[in-house]
Amino acid sequence: MPANFRPEERETIYRNLLKEGYRILASMGMKKLKISDVARAAGIATGSFYSFFSSKYDFIYQMILERKRESLSAFEALCQSYPQGIPFDALKQFWLDNLRTNNIYRLLSQSDYALIQERLDLPPEEDDKNQQLAEQIMSHLASDKGADDFMNFSEAYKLLVIGSSDLSKLDQKRLDLVLEHLVDTACRFLY
Repeated sequence: MPANFRPEERETIYRNLLKEGYRILASMGMKKLKISDVARAAGIATGSFYSFFSSKYDFIYQMILERKRESLSAFEALCQSYPQGIPFDALKQFWLDNLRTNNIYRLLSQSDYALIQERLDLPPEEDDKNQQLAEQIMSHLASDKGADDFMNFSEAYKLLVIGSSDLSKLDQKRLDLVLEHLVDTACRFLY
């Protein structure tokens, strides 16, 4: 029998599941993540977890979507801080912060992500949607470049995300310096 939670309880529990799930995913990885551990950490019964998410893969995908929403919200706040257009250094810092702190893909291998896509039967990204997002982002930059330049940046940024997804193979002392230089280079597509 599904647990009955009031709407405000549901929202609180949902947020707590995402927070605890991210913490556990960061420490254990997707393969070792157990729903029972996430539910226990969030203070609910394992069975109650399934009134929020249909599966472990749905749960992780919802964490991905939440991180994307957080990133978009941070970008919107950045836009408000620079109504005349976001300058290069501010955008570069935004992307660095995203890579360092808001990058759920660091916690997933490429095979993990492929498995999530397969299990949830997720459609490939839509080119029209990406084009609209590119145009929206470029309209907020202090730059005269266009959506095609953003698409080039986007591919470079994906390389950075993929390249920094398995940090165990990277020299931690040099990682921040390398990421800063690579993000700087990628951002030059935009300015």
